[in-house]
Amino acid sequence: MEAFFQRPELVELLHLLDNPDPDRRGVLLLGDPGVGKSVLLQQLEAALDSRLRVAYLVSLRDVDVYDLPARVMSEMMHATRNPYDVHVTLLRESGGGSLQQTTATLNQIAEMLNLPVLLFDGLDESGYPQRTAAAIEELSQGLHGWKLVLASRLTDIEVRRFHDWDVLRLGPLSEEDMVALLRQSAPFLREDVVRDIVKRAEGNPLLARLDSAQATQHGETAGVESANSLEDLAEARIDAALSSSPDRALAGLVLEELALAGGQDWIPMLAGKLRIAENEVRTALDHPSVASLLTVDEQAGTVAFAHASIQEAVLSQQVFVRPFQLAELRFGAEEAERDDLLDESYVGRHSLERILVHERTIVIGDRGSGKSAIFRKLAEEQSIEALPVDDVTDLLHRIVDKDTPPDADALRAAWLVAIAATAASAIPAKAPNALRRNASGLRAALGLPTEPPGLTRQTMHLLARLLGGTTLKFGVGPVDFEAKLPVGARPNSGFLDVDSLLQETDALLEQTDRHVVVLLDRIDEAFKYDRGRQEALVQALLQAEARVIQLARITLVVFLRTDLFELYDIQEKNKLVSRSLVLEWSEEDWLQVLIRRVGP
Repeated sequence: MEAFFQRPELVELLHLLDNPDPDRRGVLLLGDPGVGKSVLLQQLEAALDSRLRVAYLVSLRDVDVYDLPARVMSEMMHATRNPYDVHVTLLRESGGGSLQQTTATLNQIAEMLNLPVLLFDGLDESGYPQRTAAAIEELSQGLHGWKLVLASRLTDIEVRRFHDWDVLRLGPLSEEDMVALLRQSAPFLREDVVRDIVKRAEGNPLLARLDSAQATQHGETAGVESANSLEDLAEARIDAALSSSPDRALAGLVLEELALAGGQDWIPMLAGKLRIAENEVRTALDHPSVASLLTVDEQAGTVAFAHASIQEAVLSQQVFVRPFQLAELRFGAEEAERDDLLDESYVGRHSLERILVHERTIVIGDRGSGKSAIFRKLAEEQSIEALPVDDVTDLLHRIVDKDTPPDADALRAAWLVAIAATAASAIPAKAPNALRRNASGLRAALGLPTEPPGLTRQTMHLLARLLGGTTLKFGVGPVDFEAKLPVGARPNSGFLDVDSLLQETDALLEQTDRHVVVLLDRIDEAFKYDRGRQEALVQALLQAEARVIQLARITLVVFLRTDLFELYDIQEKNKLVSRSLVLEWSEEDWLQVLIRRVGP
């Protein structure tokens, strides 16, 4: 509602951005929670646009520092009106790789624009505020022709780091401004109610917003004697919302799950976590008292708390309500990675979104960082056709002799054979006979399940085996393999080209409008304790991955331990930045695990 009211600091902020001195990199916009930093940035974006200056508003909410370049590029592309602009092409080609690549791309774009500005909102809501601040400061040092604005709470930023930035602190609004704001946003409130809200809000627009919403809905303010701070009033509003909801228990669960998800989530994912229908979640969210606490983006299918303080109040009021013993955390328990404890304490974060939507298909993390948990969640994900390979080591050893070190070409070929055999399980019964025969033969040769043949065909296969043809020859490029066929499998006198099988499978999936995702986990179990062979294994895997990304309907997602990924050639590794997802845990993520472990 504050968007109706122009902040008096807007003029000063515009003046600071007009400073032509290239040594003044930008402006720090600091203020207490709810004072109006986000609204001022929105007003600034509109004001710059009216002056024919391009401004891009970038939300830092839940951003991990390694995702910052991609977030900047994504927001810029989303905001660009003309998708055929030259600088949009530059954005697409950059892919949001490293910070250095992003800096170079932005400098190219600056030459085409009139004094562009990057507006960063919510540093305090990022995964690692201090590290994100360092990345933005580094970005500002490398940019030419850009101005930056960074909004944050006072307590979450080291101002000394930004010695060449101007600082603008947002204070409380004057009583006159608060009255004007309420008259614009809540014109039907009585004068005495307006004065009461203004007095209690003490110049904080969010306090006024929460209190006036209560007054508009119920004819009275939410004010109680103790509700003289943002925290108190947020808790009072949550109480009022739950009390007036037709299903208090469900509304409370939805708010708790949203708070545990970081304050923002997809509505279908909320429903999945709560194990209820999506329409039940929407019914709970649509009730006016609950809706006043939230912002819903119907187009994106997401819901978020209207302000971080509401999320904090839900956590303190709804979640941290029961004392617990340290033993209840069950760290180190044998069942820590089994179904029951995983279901209880899995932290969704945004990993699945980054993998499925942003195509971050190389998942990297330290031991215990959650790779296998994400692997299992993806394997169970109903929105995709997942093909998980639980035991990569066993599958590889069926292709290459574990006691004979294969060369690099052979390892790359072995990975492609494993991927092709896994994807072949998606070939339907109505596929062309030759494709089905090749797919079945390869899977049979590797000891993978195949469609059982009828009795007549079994008899023919048995006769054929008595006459010979007990092996299958297959290969990729110059590398050939040979494997014994199990009893009952149909022999193949010819040679099976695995790369052709991959392409034919991909083409068939495209014809039938299907998309499969092959998942490879526990790669560190292969050639364990042999660092040299593991290095060759990772090199070959990532080379095979580069081949698979050329396919339209087969996606490969690999889960790699950090120390194994570090074995990969540094020059080649730089090419994978835009497809990599590094699993790092923020304090909020750990908090979610603790809460779920000790929940009632």
